[in-house]
Amino acid sequence: MDGFEVCRRLKSNATTMHVPVIFITAKNEIKDEELGFAVGASDFIHKPISAPIVAARVRTHLKIKFMQDYLRSENAKLLANASEKSAELQQLRDFMWGSDQLPSVDRDYIQTIY
Repeated sequence: MDGFEVCRRLKSNATTMHVPVIFITAKNEIKDEELGFAVGASDFIHKPISAPIVAARVRTHLKIKFMQDYLRSENAKLLANASEKSAELQQLRDFMWGSDQLPSVDRDYIQTIY
């Protein structure tokens, strides 16, 4: 199994799909780099490597991952809150108008008011 297949499997698994994958390789062909990104790589570093550059890229991808995790978490909270508020509004609507139908609107009457 090569790195491309490992990356494919990581990205197809719900538990690991958000883990950043950085390829460090001696392959210098554009087709290899394109394939790496196509299977889900976050970055592609060619050998020979520079330790400070690799460390900087790892830090960058970790920051991006933590921000994405935070945004996913906040989005889930917002969706839960929106569902809760929708249910509350439905209960209020049912209380005020009955659960079977909304009141009919006399558009002519509304136009005379305004």
